[in-house]
Amino acid sequence: MQNTTDFHDKSNKQIYIGDTLQIRLGKFAKKGGGPMQLKVIRYGKHIQLVDPNDTERKYGGATLTQKLADYSVIIDREIFR
Repeated sequence: MQNTTDFHDKSNKQIYIGDTLQIRLGKFAKKGGGPMQLKVIRYGKHIQLVDPNDTERKYGGATLTQKLADYSVIIDREIFR
């Protein structure tokens, strides 16, 4: 399936293109401004994280790595809507 990625979240669930992830979890997240929600997109060859409210995207976002995925939780699945 082309919507799958090679990444898994904190609870070992497969991350798909279009999922909304929540990062910055835990007791030290308050220093960084609290939890953050990001949408998973494919930009070129890379899997990237962008703001889900950004409708006019001109550039990609932060690249998703397994270390970042290990500290994230899936909060919305677009593929099952």
